[in-house]
Amino acid sequence: MFKFIYNSNSLKEQAESVYLPQNAFAYLNWFFEEQKNPNNEPNANKHIDSLHFFIMGNSYIAISFKNLYQIYTEGNKCNIADHLIFPILFNLMHGLESWLKSGILSLSYLYNLEGKIKKSHDLEILYSEFKCNVTNTSLNSIINKYIEFNFIEDFISDLKLNNVRFDFARYSTFERGGVSQSQFYCGYHNICIDMSLLLQFYFYLIQDFRTLISYILTCCEFNVVPEESDYAAFIAEGSEFKLDDISDIDIFIYQHILGVM
Repeated sequence: MFKFIYNSNSLKEQAESVYLPQNAFAYLNWFFEEQKNPNNEPNANKHIDSLHFFIMGNSYIAISFKNLYQIYTEGNKCNIADHLIFPILFNLMHGLESWLKSGILSLSYLYNLEGKIKKSHDLEILYSEFKCNVTNTSLNSIINKYIEFNFIEDFISDLKLNNVRFDFARYSTFERGGVSQSQFYCGYHNICIDMSLLLQFYFYLIQDFRTLISYILTCCEFNVVPEESDYAAFIAEGSEFKLDDISDIDIFIYQHILGVM
């Protein structure tokens, strides 16, 4: 019987049972052990959902950025980007969606706003909801002083301009009104992605947006309202980076996206 999913409380027993080294396993629950209601306490750790969205977003953005960066810096051998651009873009879209949902839930927790995320994968809808929440809170002054969101708005505008659906990187066709239709890139020649500009988008996304969401989550953890002076101190503690200075892509991802170093 082919078995690749294991459930065991003992790492050693698990590894020995299939004669594999301990580092041969990838853990699905490594950061998801915390529960929203420990000991049946209502509303305890209710910000955990937003943390989980953030962690998922980190993972999708990390694999997407790593693949694109390696393809681009290694010269796009055999035009491999033509094939791998689909999962790269899917992971980017899903990662950004997860970060937006993390931000929306975190703000709902901090400011007692409407606590439900709109049932949508549409980045424009989610971003509008996130920005609306930010505008009506103390975060607005932080955004105006420290963060430029035009890069996200330009990205979403480009998607809208080209009639890009949320599932464009998953399937080449979709159904509307019972009729099968093609995605925006079908039926045309030379629909392409500028990988250098896309890498710049990742850079701003990681540097500015991820940092903001991380700060909001920190406020949730300590149950404090975001303040401009606190945010200034928060970003001062972080390590600066430049896209052109990356010497080891794995270390960069561990430090600046996954946050495990």
